[in-house]
Amino acid sequence: MIPFSHILMFFVQGAAFILLLVLCVNTLRLPKSRIHSLLAFVLAFWAIQHVKDICLTENSIDKYSIEQYIILALDATAVIPCGMLLLELAKPHSASLKKAITHTIPLAILIPTFIVTHSDIALNATYAYTLLYSIGIAFYIFIYGRHSKVAVYSLLILLTTYFIWASSYFYISAISDTIYFILSSIAWAAICYLIDHKAKDSTIAHTSDNAPQSVAEHNDATITESLSTLDQKLQEYVIEQSAFLNPHLSIVDVARAIGTNRSYLSEHLNNNRNTTFTDYINSHRVSFAENLLNTYPDKSIDEIAFASGFNSLSTFRRAFQKQYGCSPGIYRKQHSPNWAEKDGGGLICVNK
Repeated sequence: MIPFSHILMFFVQGAAFILLLVLCVNTLRLPKSRIHSLLAFVLAFWAIQHVKDICLTENSIDKYSIEQYIILALDATAVIPCGMLLLELAKPHSASLKKAITHTIPLAILIPTFIVTHSDIALNATYAYTLLYSIGIAFYIFIYGRHSKVAVYSLLILLTTYFIWASSYFYISAISDTIYFILSSIAWAAICYLIDHKAKDSTIAHTSDNAPQSVAEHNDATITESLSTLDQKLQEYVIEQSAFLNPHLSIVDVARAIGTNRSYLSEHLNNNRNTTFTDYINSHRVSFAENLLNTYPDKSIDEIAFASGFNSLSTFRRAFQKQYGCSPGIYRKQHSPNWAEKDGGGLICVNK
């Protein structure tokens, strides 16, 4: 006779599976975007994980059976799509199929090895990799995505879910699995809410500079006009007011000055201008520095770097190299009046 705890576990797992499907379908119905498409994929992936659990668990309810450990090993693959989702939340366009495949390679080796050999070493290595991967993603989010509350909150939610799941490695039981299914369902519902709420906030910020209007009037022309307004404000503040010359200028400063929030400004630059805030500011600093190089041949590279808004010479050189394809020193030599005579002409430095 099947224990009641297992019946309860199957019921809760079935409910979790249905919830994930509902969340996935609802996400697909939202306006199409990279983050929504990725979220829908992750939700579908987790739903398939539940199907896998039900199929394998049906063969054995022994908590220490090999099927149970295979379930745990296959569950480990869920850290990769979750990691991609967090990367995309922290920095738009940072998640990619190539990156996901690269991150999956260790698991693609370890998990089949465990399934075939039932080796404890392979199983322990699988868990060690998920732990190190989770720690690595956490560091990345706290370093590069700390400006995004959604990324940080989602990370904390998923880390909590991960540690609850990881406890199954040491203590396998129907009750602990039931608790995990309940909490993971709540976690995904919360993450979907955070991402949807973020999208709505972006839409509000997107149209806040326009006069109030009905939902029907929010058409493509309005969106284009709003983007033009934002670009105009960026132009006025960053370029015309020379804000880029401030070496301590931050995305928060710019967002506040042009009447938006940093999350929306970052998304606008990433999604609509295909650049980051740092690259956007540095491109204007480099253009300013180019003019100084041509106008003041007696000024040192260090002086020009700091006069252009850079707070370090190395940062200036990297940004200049990225934009013009050569170092500031080589650029100055090529464009000095006597350069062609001394070096025989022929450009080395190519503007990009």
